[in-house]
This record gives sequence, structure tokens and C-alpha cells, in this order.
Amino acid sequence: MKDLIANTMAGWNTLALERPYRAMEWCDLQIMPAPFREGCQNMLDQQWSHKLPFLQPQSPAQLACERLDAIINEVALMDDTPLEVTDLCAGGGGPTPIFERLINAKRFSRGQSPVDFVLGDLYPHINAWKEHAKKSDHLSYIAEPVDAAEAPDKELATADTSRRSSSAAGNQEASSRPTPASPKRTFRLFNLSFHHFTDSQCKQVLRSTCSTASGVAIIELQDRRRGTLLLFALNFVLVLLLTPFWFSPFPRGPKTRHNVQQLLLTYSGILPFILWWDGLASCMRTREFDEVMQLAQQALQSPTAPAVEAITVAGTDGARRCQLTSEWEFRAYRQMHTFPFGYLNMIVGVRVPPPY
Repeated sequence: MKDLIANTMAGWNTLALERPYRAMEWCDLQIMPAPFREGCQNMLDQQWSHKLPFLQPQSPAQLACERLDAIINEVALMDDTPLEVTDLCAGGGGPTPIFERLINAKRFSRGQSPVDFVLGDLYPHINAWKEHAKKSDHLSYIAEPVDAAEAPDKELATADTSRRSSSAAGNQEASSRPTPASPKRTFRLFNLSFHHFTDSQCKQVLRSTCSTASGVAIIELQDRRRGTLLLFALNFVLVLLLTPFWFSPFPRGPKTRHNVQQLLLTYSGILPFILWWDGLASCMRTREFDEVMQLAQQALQSPTAPAVEAITVAGTDGARRCQLTSEWEFRAYRQMHTFPFGYLNMIVGVRVPPPY
């Protein structure tokens, strides 16, 4: 029945905006108070990790992880050099700690070595990251602010461990004495973050990625379609309904102050308004696969290089494909995460090994 309704709605659920529109987002502003930004990040983390009864067969993080595991494994098997996944727009952690746990559990079951994950952000959410890092030896974070649009992958992949913190081993911060890390390949991850970049920043990110990384995944839970805008317009009410279940007013331990603050900011109307506004703005900003490929094509152009033809074809796995250069193949996947209009949109890029 759900499939029938979704297919019926598909004809109406077309793009509401012909091109991305850079609507203002409150959480992008430097003047945004840290408690407001962190409160929004906390709610987004919960929306990633929880399943809504009747509307979602599984949490959005679990759904995204199914495809992401296959892509990371594909990239990891291309070279013996260890692969490291970097999420430099991590917010409060988002789905990345869930990705790390599920992907490494699958790798363990396949007899493969684990993959390290690193959190970073322009506005580091240290308290949240510490809690995540306590639970895994393969999840760390960069305590200093990192601008993902300017992050040099090679430096991040071989950075001194003094820049990174992991609370898993003895609940200790990283040593103050720099210890050179072994070289690693980088897989860049963007969870609900790529739409924050301007076109110029997108080109910079894509140029840096194609020059230094081995793979990339751009994951969005929204797009510019009518149904998605309608769904996100209801987020104000959803936040009010779900907050007491996800942030209990009677928690045990150190979460008491954290949850009380979340509840106060929610029922004062501040967080629901910001999340409602920023959610709709995110929808209007989100680029389609063809639009991202156009930016990538422009980013990789040079006066001495031949024109890059972005040819999109259908793949056997349902993906749309674009062989952007001889080294890079990009694919786009789309799958429903929330009935009837919420779709997971994932763009992945894989560095193709040279022929022997």
C-alpha cells in the first residue's frame, strides 16, 4: 500500500525550485549562541538515530549505512594503505558514530581490519564528541576548528596525533607530545552539510577531494521537491512532540543539565523555530546530482586540459553514474527514509585505480 501511495505521489512530488536558492540558515551565522547551535545539533543527532513508528522502516542512519558500508569497503579494497573516514562537518556527531559502529561490526564479521573515523567541525562540539569517542577505539576528533572547505586531506591523513583526541583508551586526551601518524588514505564524508557550501566552496571541496582523497560520500535527507518541503514544514510540531521522549526530563547522571537545557530551549519555542526555518532553507539549498556534477566539472577544468564531459547513465544497482574523469566515477542513489516524501539522497565518488 505504501509503495502504491508513493508511486502515485511521485508525479506531484517534483522540484519546487528550478535551481538551488541560498536561503539564510540561522546555524550558519557566527552570532548564533553556542547553546542554540548545540541544541539544534543534538536534535538532528536524535533524528538521525531514531526510527519513527509507521513512517520509517529503520533509522535514517541505518538506511544510509547500508550503502555507505559497501562504498567504503570498495574503496578500502583498492589499496593496502589504511583508509580513514573524515567527517569535518560533524556537528554534534550526527550519524558518523553510528556509521563507525555498524561498519566496523560488519568488517569484523567479514574478517577485515577496522576503519578509523574522525570528527571535526568549524564549531567543535567537544562535549558530545567526547561521549562518542569513549565508546570506540576507532573514533576520534579534532578539537580545533576545521573548515571543511579548506581542509587539506593529505595533512589530515598524516596529522600529528597531538591534534586528535580519543577518550576510548583510559578516557585520556591525546598526548601533548606529537607522534607522527602513519600515512593513510582519506575518505571524505558530508552528512547534511554539503548544502551549506556556496558554489565556490563546493568547487574548492571537490577539487581538493579529487586531488587528495580516495573517496567521498555526500549524504542529504532532503531535496527541493514539493513533498520534502511539506514534510519539513511539519518539523516544528515534530520537535515539540518528540523532545520529551528523546531528552528525558528525569535523566540519570551527567545528562541532567544537558536535557534540562534542551527542554527549556525547546518549549520556549527557540529550537523548534530554528529547526523549522533551517530545515526548509536546507531543502531550498540542496543540489541535484547533475548540479553537483556541473560544479565538479568546473572545478576540474584547466586551460591545458580537454573539456570534461559529464555523462550520466543508469547502473545495474539503480544508481545514476558519471565518469567525470579517467580517475573518478561518481554515482547517485535515492531511497525513501520517511513515508511518503522523505528521501535519502547520496552522491558518492570513487577514485578508480589505474589500469595495469
